[in-house]
Amino acid sequence: NADCGSNDNMYCDLEHQWISRDDVKKAGIVPICKKKKACLPCDWHNDCAGGFQCTNLGGAGVAFNGRCAASCKGDEDCAGGSKCVGMKNWKGAETGDQKVCEPGCK
Repeated sequence: NADCGSNDNMYCDLEHQWISRDDVKKAGIVPICKKKKACLPCDWHNDCAGGFQCTNLGGAGVAFNGRCAASCKGDEDCAGGSKCVGMKNWKGAETGDQKVCEPGCK
């Protein structure tokens, strides 16, 4: 973490999958500095900091607008009056099994 600096919620993700695999033992793991913050652009969950998931704020295809959002189980897990909502996939549909704090970005 000291290598990443302490500005703007930076931390060192020691488990970042540069090359993702279903079997983590076969993934390309590379340490990388990340911001632990909502609304950062993302394409995949591993683009986001630990405890954050990539959710789609747009629609399907070219309208995809992936943003990092904090994981949650209920509204009480979300700060600033944000609601705990269903995470949306690249098609813009709720996944049904994962929830995130609704990001304030659009």
